[in-house]
Amino acid sequence: MPWCNCCLSKQSEQEHDPPTAGNPRNKVALRPGHSLMDWIRLGNSGKDLTGVGGVSRDVAASELAKHNRQEDAWLAVKGRVYNVTHYMDFHPGGVEELMRGVGKDATSLFNQVHAWVNYESILQKCQVGPLRGGLLFSASKPMQPLSQLLFGKKGEKGEPLSGKAIENKSSSAPSLSSAIMPKPSNPRLDWFQQLGAITLVLYARQVSRGLGKLPPWVRVTLDEGGTKVGIFVCNVGGEPGQTYEARLELSAPVRWPCSAVRVHPDSGKVEVVLKKETETLWKSFGTPAEGHGAISQDLQAESEFWPVYLADETQVNHNTKVLRFQFSDRVCFTVPVGHHFRVQTNIQGVIVARSYTPIVPSLKSSMYDCDSIYLMVKSYPDGALSSVLCKLEVEQKCMEVSRPVGNFDVRCLNETSRLFLVAAGTGITPMIRVIVHILADGKKYCKMIKLAFFNKTEKDILWKEEFSSLSKEEPRFSVLNILSEASDGWPEARGRISRNILESLLDVKEGQSTSDALKQEPTFYCICGPTPFTEKAQSLLNEMGVPKSQYHCFLG
Repeated sequence: MPWCNCCLSKQSEQEHDPPTAGNPRNKVALRPGHSLMDWIRLGNSGKDLTGVGGVSRDVAASELAKHNRQEDAWLAVKGRVYNVTHYMDFHPGGVEELMRGVGKDATSLFNQVHAWVNYESILQKCQVGPLRGGLLFSASKPMQPLSQLLFGKKGEKGEPLSGKAIENKSSSAPSLSSAIMPKPSNPRLDWFQQLGAITLVLYARQVSRGLGKLPPWVRVTLDEGGTKVGIFVCNVGGEPGQTYEARLELSAPVRWPCSAVRVHPDSGKVEVVLKKETETLWKSFGTPAEGHGAISQDLQAESEFWPVYLADETQVNHNTKVLRFQFSDRVCFTVPVGHHFRVQTNIQGVIVARSYTPIVPSLKSSMYDCDSIYLMVKSYPDGALSSVLCKLEVEQKCMEVSRPVGNFDVRCLNETSRLFLVAAGTGITPMIRVIVHILADGKKYCKMIKLAFFNKTEKDILWKEEFSSLSKEEPRFSVLNILSEASDGWPEARGRISRNILESLLDVKEGQSTSDALKQEPTFYCICGPTPFTEKAQSLLNEMGVPKSQYHCFLG
């Protein structure tokens, strides 16, 4: 592949990257002076990085094929040809990985791991010109105005609905070939009310589990007038990218934010609770708006970003903060456990993006706050984006976030009796919501949650007191802190990730094999940390004979 995961958008960021699909990918240590900020400075220095004098020109495939050497390297992505000769030493995946795409159209290789990378911004100063005969399309389209995106150019009122059930009007829905996706049945929308609130209930299809299936997530929007509501459901029925959208004109205004947005992963049921502006019982619900009931395959995933501002921050340790962002528009998202956002901003004319897994504000939180985004951000001096995030002022507006992204389905833990979480550094972030989710499960099927948390020194341990307090209050949870550079008085474990540590979590008895210990009770491992850490842990689990169905790596 021409790029490793996290390369163009997060160069020099040393933190882990949250869940993505596929196998671990190697990253290399960049030489000093080759961070993303160094690349941006080089692009702004006036140096000709195109190799053709900065004058755009058409490039034939035959000409592209001639530029296939490290000292003369061109490649094409989505119909555009770039001279990446000068970028070689800046690529976190190393020269060898980048060379795999040189001299040819690398679009398909790029798409396998870089659906969210804003390559146009990163490589803008390297663009030679269009590939003759290539397909030109943008991976970073401008966002539509909120009202147009949610409700079309104008609303369409119908007859008032006095009944509770609302039929879908999908005449304006885009057609979709059955060869691409089987035509699903329309979800049913229902509603009920109290004096001061209204609840919208969407009965989507039951969400199946298995390979290639994803948990649904929901986006809710409200116009400034408080009457036009949009409910967008993605991964309907567990099918990746299959969407349904309800667009409604309410009988009277409601308040923002939502009181609650609940998604029931197995049944597909969605509940949206909104407070009425005036406490009164409505005689009718309202009417469907234009575009209501549209079912389609999601085509805007790469281009949809939403502006946010910093609401407040909390210092966690010497170099890490919890930042609470809120949306500038009236929009909120549910985020499946273990999924993440892409966060991006413009730095010196270059769009720099990075993935962050949202957390809950406390281990005692019972529900994810869909109106706010809590990010645990560790700042590094050379971190192109993390250093910017940690220097934001409250109410400052300069960031955008994507819709939720990820491939983890927390329902794989439904029948797990023993859960082992192995994290390093900010690899703790996806584990936080996993812990809260399992402990909040009223069935209490999971009898044991063990967290093995690896850090360099004691001052680097994130939420040390919070995890310690939880272990005292919750008998099912325990934490083991392991330091690689512990002080002489450190009372807990020392070292790095090893088979002994992983087997100690499993509590293998003397004379007992690892495979026998795994068979005692349903067991699952979650792994997250820097790429070398994750690769090592995965290798050790394979050596131990842990089936791939019994562990998940949140990859960096």
